[in-house]
Amino acid sequence: MNLKRMISAISAAAMTLSCAYIPTVNALSAVYAEEEGEDIIYIPDFPKEVLHEFDIDWTGLGSNRFVENTEYDADKNHNKLQYDGGYAMFSYQAYVTYFCYGANWHDCDNFTMYQSKDFPMPEYADKLDLKMDMYLNCNIKKEGELKFGPLLELNSGKDELFIVEKRTESTDFSACEKIGSYVSDDMVYELYKEAKADEEAPVRYYAVNVTGIVKEGTEEQFYGDLISNISDHLAKLHELTGAGTRLDKYGILNEGKKGRGYSFTNSCLTGSYLTLPEEELTLDENHEPITYDHSFVKNIDGWRYSFQNFNACWPIDQLEDGRYVNPSHENNSKMTPLGDGKFHAEVSEWITSCASVGKEFDGKASVLDKNYNLSCKYKSSKSISPAASVYMLDPYVRVEFQEKSCASELEMFEYQGNIELDGEEYEVYRHSHPDYDIQPLLEEGFKSYYIVHVDDVTDKEESETKEFSYPICALIDAAKPYGLEAGKLARVSVICNSFSGDYNVDILETSLTEAEPTEKGSIYTDVKKHRDVCIAPYYFNAITQGYMRGYENGLFKAESKDTYYSEFSAGKRIPDREKFVLDSCNNVKAEYKVENTFEDKYEIGYSVSATTVWKNVGIRIIEKCKNFPIDYNYSKSEFDNNGFDFSPSNSTSGYGWGEYITTETADGHKRELYEYVTTYSAGGHEYDLYSYKHEYHGCFGINYFEEYVSIRKDQDDGDILEGSVDLSEHISGINAGFSGRLSILRVNLIAESLFVNGSVKALKNDINFEKIEVPDVIIGDFNKDSSVNSLDVVTARKLLLSQLTLENTSDFERMDVNQSGAFDIADVLLLQSFVVGKIKAFPQAEK
Repeated sequence: MNLKRMISAISAAAMTLSCAYIPTVNALSAVYAEEEGEDIIYIPDFPKEVLHEFDIDWTGLGSNRFVENTEYDADKNHNKLQYDGGYAMFSYQAYVTYFCYGANWHDCDNFTMYQSKDFPMPEYADKLDLKMDMYLNCNIKKEGELKFGPLLELNSGKDELFIVEKRTESTDFSACEKIGSYVSDDMVYELYKEAKADEEAPVRYYAVNVTGIVKEGTEEQFYGDLISNISDHLAKLHELTGAGTRLDKYGILNEGKKGRGYSFTNSCLTGSYLTLPEEELTLDENHEPITYDHSFVKNIDGWRYSFQNFNACWPIDQLEDGRYVNPSHENNSKMTPLGDGKFHAEVSEWITSCASVGKEFDGKASVLDKNYNLSCKYKSSKSISPAASVYMLDPYVRVEFQEKSCASELEMFEYQGNIELDGEEYEVYRHSHPDYDIQPLLEEGFKSYYIVHVDDVTDKEESETKEFSYPICALIDAAKPYGLEAGKLARVSVICNSFSGDYNVDILETSLTEAEPTEKGSIYTDVKKHRDVCIAPYYFNAITQGYMRGYENGLFKAESKDTYYSEFSAGKRIPDREKFVLDSCNNVKAEYKVENTFEDKYEIGYSVSATTVWKNVGIRIIEKCKNFPIDYNYSKSEFDNNGFDFSPSNSTSGYGWGEYITTETADGHKRELYEYVTTYSAGGHEYDLYSYKHEYHGCFGINYFEEYVSIRKDQDDGDILEGSVDLSEHISGINAGFSGRLSILRVNLIAESLFVNGSVKALKNDINFEKIEVPDVIIGDFNKDSSVNSLDVVTARKLLLSQLTLENTSDFERMDVNQSGAFDIADVLLLQSFVVGKIKAFPQAEK
């Protein structure tokens, strides 16, 4: 074989599905290119109509597709395609904890498509409440026999249980012995026993879902409601037949004959958490600890040892005839538990593995109830660096800890922020790296974080023995503002994860000790490292060549450079699928204190992004500025969550997704963006209001924008700016028609500078989305829509002209705005003054 392509092990390890697409062929015929010098192209030896039906491109197949009988192991799965007559294809995509494959069949005499895994704890299957969550997309083009569902291999290969969740109507079990029927999860199953054709073959039982019929001519999708209660089925099998329930292997099987069709499945085994019973350290005849090959998990003398390894089938090999194949690598991996948290492990080249040792907990107490430190001393080859890992339940969260000098590819992860604890610095990331160990819960959904110790390697001498120590509980507590949820403690481990193997490691000492309680660490986020980082409930954003650090409560410090435009913002946003409409029931108030050293070309204030039914609205309330061009005030950070740049500087050019449309003067020149509108008062200050309207023509439609900038006139010249903003007051001066129609998306404290040096600190940034308690009767709410606006003025005028007789007390309370005891023209005029902002409140009734 000639090695043609080497896929990066690090990149491959980050994949959650092994779905590389490299041309390869199994059953094939050679087709020579028409022009001399071009490569030979191989295609499957299938008729064109079958190629089309199977969606096979004429240039070949992916390396994960097979069209001839095949059995191979990859990514912790055993894969099998077997058929006689006709045509079939097996398309594999599973990875570690998942089953995932596509199956095509066309007039086969019989066919089998199967993925299976070894069950890691067969003796405890009846204690884990196992379920198989399945997604199935099934398209039967021509009726034949089809059986689909989980296949359980039991009792060291003596028995099998095929849970047939879906089948075609013509599928026949008449040749089988019917044992009986039972109910599982409100579904009726009929249990059959297949006659043995071979004495050495396992006894197969079928548990057939009575209502699980898939029909010809329709594409059916089953998701969420397609769940097999594995533990319940095993219990019913034992009850009806006396068969044992030791689960050795499990998988997803498509099986049948004749007909034509396609199915795609994505499935995962889930279950409850179980702490393993304790065993003694096993010694050989020389009284040395016994060595385990390949895979095992045991609780030995109070320490949980786990060794998991499998062939990842990289790098892809190329044959001399041009085909690509998944290689099989010799696996001589082994692990020797040495007791007291020590072990020795060796892993062969190109074998994916995880060797770990740690402590198990019952999963009932919070991880924050104690203050554990995890320490480790180790020796290893250069290709592996152990890390620490904490598993929590309710919610299911995994946190990994590692030295930064050992961490790699951090840019692949989502940076959250930093922690300073006991004089040490740590970085927090959202972690998407797969974990090859056996999970405390056998389920697919969990959140994962990566906490990296910023170690100083410049003064360290390289030594054979290395060590680390992490205050795991204190760091988890400190990282909660970054979204890390502290759950119930299930396991603490030292782990050695490797995608490509070829390493050996000795864990020389592992200790889990309880320390004295420590103060919660201070936290900050380096805003330049990631867009829109969050220290709940505030979000931080920066555009700068300087720096910005965000802190709790929306505080920040930042510095700009004179060679670049800089923008710093910190604020709150409304969660997705929630709505906050600015009206008499909802308001936004903000209090601020900002210190800055800018001398020129800067502005400080609040930005508001909002929407109405048909347009986007951006509002900037500038509390202090000096020589900052007003046309730099656009909603570039509020409306660009979909990746669009809404900068007016691009408004005259079409690019990528669409084009900005702006108004031009008669001679063809672009007009000034912002125009003066009016001057209004709010919070005891006067503001000059400017506005700008534009629209964006994109491939998905037209977006309309209204931009408003309010600039405070009586600005303080000091370095400390302090004050407050009441958004409702400003809205009444900016556009009174927005009341009750403006849905707030986000409110930010902003500081901007233009090509100047300087720094800014937000010392106070309290943004409050206030829910106002609305009385049963709102004075001035003539139309009873729980808000007072221009619509009430219209209603009041109509009522006045109709010479309404006030017989209803509640109506009278709404309409007697001036508290005179009567409803007349004075009430209408007073209501109008309130709506346009001339007065801030109605007279109070005398008690």
